[in-house]
Amino acid sequence: MKSEYAELYNLPEWQKKRLEILQLKEWKCEICGEKKYQLNVHHRYYIPCRKPWEYDNNELAVLCDFCHKREHDFKKGIFHLFDKKLNEIRKLGCSDNAIYSVLSGIDWGIIANISKDESDRLSEFYKSVQSDNEE
Repeated sequence: MKSEYAELYNLPEWQKKRLEILQLKEWKCEICGEKKYQLNVHHRYYIPCRKPWEYDNNELAVLCDFCHKREHDFKKGIFHLFDKKLNEIRKLGCSDNAIYSVLSGIDWGIIANISKDESDRLSEFYKSVQSDNEE
């Protein structure tokens, strides 16, 4: 059974936004440049209570099936590592907004409204998590 949110992807508002993004990004994957395979319009992050079509164009990406799966798998890996490293993040003295930023993969300062110092500490942490995930 699909969730209520997933059902929103069937509505004309999303279909219109999806086509707009595909055309804007020239119908190719933003990571590998693929044009032949199924393309997905991917939300870079989610904001509570926002409908899928209520995101700015720069908050959406066009990804082929392979890159889309890889992106989601990477984020799952980040969540798993995050669970393991939660105490390490707390020792950095970061706010809940900052921790949410790590989980969402969003631009630290812009969305989460956190300090430059906190942003720098989290950027370094995020890089270390990415390195751990690639090994």
